[in-house]
Amino acid sequence: MLLISVELLMMLGILLFVPRDYAGPLLHRLSPLASRWARRALRIAGGIFTKIADIGSDLMKIVFNIKEDDVRQPRA
Repeated sequence: MLLISVELLMMLGILLFVPRDYAGPLLHRLSPLASRWARRALRIAGGIFTKIADIGSDLMKIVFNIKEDDVRQPRA
């Protein structure tokens, strides 16, 4: 969310303060950079989500007393 907010503020700043003749080409040149940063943020967020889901499944095994070799244990 922070990355998206910063990008939107930068784009708004460019549109408001840079002359119209330069704003379009500038945004066009910055778009691949923004895409690259968005992919990095999604990769980090995906890793964090995977860890949280893994911890949650381990906690449910403890709560429901499921052993590691139980049939109800999902295979990875």
